[in-house]
Amino acid sequence: MPLAINILNIYGYEVKNISGRNPVIIEARYIKKVRCPFCKGDKLRKKDRYVRKLNHESIGARKTKLYLTGYKFHCLSCSRYFNQRFPGVLKYKRSTEGFRKEVFEKHNNGHTQSYISKSLEIGTATVERWYHNFLERKVAETKNSPPPRVMGIDEHFFTRKKGYATTICDLAGHKVYDIVLGRSESTLDRYFRALLRARTMSK
Repeated sequence: MPLAINILNIYGYEVKNISGRNPVIIEARYIKKVRCPFCKGDKLRKKDRYVRKLNHESIGARKTKLYLTGYKFHCLSCSRYFNQRFPGVLKYKRSTEGFRKEVFEKHNNGHTQSYISKSLEIGTATVERWYHNFLERKVAETKNSPPPRVMGIDEHFFTRKKGYATTICDLAGHKVYDIVLGRSESTLDRYFRALLRARTMSK
């Protein structure tokens, strides 16, 4: 179990085999109890077996593929059929959340879309979409938080139509606070004036 946690960085899996060099292929299976997503029952009958092949977070500079053995189940409690869900992997996605976060972190730290696209073998549009998704998550997490006392700003290309966006960071808390569409002085001046009014009213 420690081997699975250290390599996969996801709890609840057993590593069955590791092969390949680049990409590294990790074969694993989920070993915790599976429950029906509809009624939460655990009286299940296995039907079909399948392998879900996913992009996973890199090991050093080497790409990683994660092969998860899963099953189609028949729930004996509610009589419904479902494919097994895997913690750390969103439904219908071909990449783990660890891989998607890796793409976000690299882009957020200055790697270009074209570099990430070539090195991780994904489309530039995918890099942009995932980056925006993770920014929106981080903003949602801090939406009702008080304005940061120590603030950092960084600009990123948003879309061809809308141009640039400015990311407001809470440097003390090491997290994204907000995203502002635009990067001009007038745009940021309006934003910070509104932020100052909100902070004054909250006192």
